[in-house]
Amino acid sequence: MLAVYQLPRQTSFMSKGYKNDGTASEGGGEGEDPVAKIADKAKPRSRGSQRISKDVKAPRDGEGMNGVRSGQVELHAMKQRFSRYAPKHHSLQPSQVESQRARVPVRCRWITSQSSADCIAYHDEEWGVPVHDDRELFELLVLVGAQADFTWPTNLSKRDVFRIAYADFDIATVASFNEEKIMGLASNSKVMQHEGKIRGVVANAKCIIEIAKQFGSFDKYVWQFVNYKPLVSNCHSPRQIPVKTPKSELISKDLMKRGFRFVGPTIVYSFMQAAGMTNNHLVNCFRHRECAQIAEKHHLQHNSKS
Repeated sequence: MLAVYQLPRQTSFMSKGYKNDGTASEGGGEGEDPVAKIADKAKPRSRGSQRISKDVKAPRDGEGMNGVRSGQVELHAMKQRFSRYAPKHHSLQPSQVESQRARVPVRCRWITSQSSADCIAYHDEEWGVPVHDDRELFELLVLVGAQADFTWPTNLSKRDVFRIAYADFDIATVASFNEEKIMGLASNSKVMQHEGKIRGVVANAKCIIEIAKQFGSFDKYVWQFVNYKPLVSNCHSPRQIPVKTPKSELISKDLMKRGFRFVGPTIVYSFMQAAGMTNNHLVNCFRHRECAQIAEKHHLQHNSKS
């Protein structure tokens, strides 16, 4: 009986990763079939899988698009967790942002972050508001007359000093100042006004008394030049605000004719601004409209009395 010998299994060179010429192929290994590998690369892939972001974990076998959706859900949940750390203003609606901005009042540009509390209060409460009291008008005339010696912020800071020096701006009392009183004020280091300026204040007080005899009050005299109705400007920039006007020149000329001193056209225009005879708040300043409304109210009251 013949013995049958089983020959050892011959392994194809193709299955060992060899090329047709017998040399080893790159990346080839035992058990890999290059024909199957080429066929696998030739398989068409779904377009949806090409859109998957690299940051999203690819779905496992059998998951299909469910794995993609799962990754998107996790990403969305992560965004929700970290959204609370985002700045709060990003979550405000446009109307809420405008509301917050509206809480900060816009003032005239001569009020800055360096302005004193006195300047801000004067701008917000007095400047441009119609004044009809003779004593207050006299006080404003003294303050604007001192602008040749001091800046306006300095004048406001020295307001209490002037009130003490000029008897709380009582017109009759100031008009009766004698030489001793005048020289005493001229030497006062707190007042810091020269003798000529102090004599001018006393002379103006006397002139106001004479005007009151003729017109009934200093208030009636000065307000007649604007027909008892404040002038309202619509300036958008400080450069548009004049330093004097034909109206201030007219008033200045009449005052000097009556014996007033230190009442040039520029000083008179500053007096008109301070007394509310003209509203020079910038249009975007919150006081522009308010002072215009107050002025209209005063004008209606004057017409009702007359």
